[in-house]
Amino acid sequence: MKIKILILTTLFGCRMFCAAQNNSENTDTQSKFVLYSVFANFLPDGFNVPGIGFVNIAKGNHATAYIGFINYADSLTGAQLGFVNTTKKLNHTAQVGFVNTNLTGRNSRFVQTGFVNSNFSVNNKGVQTGFVNTNLGGLQGAQTGFVNTNTGSLTGAQTGFVNTGLGDFQGTQIGFLNINTGKLKGL
Repeated sequence: MKIKILILTTLFGCRMFCAAQNNSENTDTQSKFVLYSVFANFLPDGFNVPGIGFVNIAKGNHATAYIGFINYADSLTGAQLGFVNTTKKLNHTAQVGFVNTNLTGRNSRFVQTGFVNSNFSVNNKGVQTGFVNTNLGGLQGAQTGFVNTNTGSLTGAQTGFVNTGLGDFQGTQIGFLNINTGKLKGL
């Protein structure tokens, strides 16, 4: 009986394959292979099914959630819950994990909660809550953690042990060591 349950679990839970359609004006409709399983999910553009697995890799644009140990998405509107979460292009999402990274390079709206939070976008609206928070661009929002660093202009608040602002700052810095190298308007 245990062997039958193990075999059924393996067949239905571990190896479920799907096919998705890519509809584009410039190309003919073609079928793309999708791997969707408990261990790994490789999802093409527009396959907006929640990814629940050990590793979730989503190429293209997605509007959904990913729950796993490692989550990667090119462009995401939704949420990532895992140990390591990464978005590459457009990011309008919440990331909850140990290491959260946003590499968009352009406007993003985000919430990052984890041990290490990094955002490499230009004009951002969001909140970073963790032990180490780094934002390499302008930020409208807040950073709360042990070490907070912002290299662009910041409108909002930094609360932590060490707070560093390398651009113009409008808002409040609360901590043991507060550094601001730009114009300061606030507390």
